[in-house]
Amino acid sequence: MGSETFKRYMKIDCEQYGKYAEELAEKIKGLNKQIEGIVYIQRGGMTLARLLSDSLDIRKLYAVDARSYKDIGEQGELELKSVPRLIAGKTYLLVDDIFDTGNTLSKVKAAILKESKVELITAVLIYKDKNLVKDKPDVYALECSSSTWVIFYYEMHETKESFLKSGNEEGLEALRRKG
Repeated sequence: MGSETFKRYMKIDCEQYGKYAEELAEKIKGLNKQIEGIVYIQRGGMTLARLLSDSLDIRKLYAVDARSYKDIGEQGELELKSVPRLIAGKTYLLVDDIFDTGNTLSKVKAAILKESKVELITAVLIYKDKNLVKDKPDVYALECSSSTWVIFYYEMHETKESFLKSGNEEGLEALRRKG
């Protein structure tokens, strides 16, 4: 585990995730924009992109392979691959599951805008309050403290393996708790 200490662990189960995704979709609808497609950051943004695709009736999905986390709380250099070329003059939604430092979303946004002259609306399910970059997502469903580690239902196995490897008993206890 990295040097960062988390004061709290928050598990997001499938039902909660769906509820937050619907709240996010409503906020996006409120922007009154004609959205051509959804660009999602793999792997975290994949589930959210699919749910928003359904809620917003947007069928065009584009993946960007970007990763920076080496382990729980340990970020490395951002690796960025597969930046899509989008239709100039159109509006796209750029989504990820969580905005932690803001580094990934900011760099992916910059890479897309370098490749394509488009408008990007950024959306995340969870926004952490410690953003280290100027860009804040345009819309988000939930805000939490930067000292909270969020555990999504679709990453329970990899999170457990990381906690076991690092001897993080507090994290393992959080995984065992219901709710």
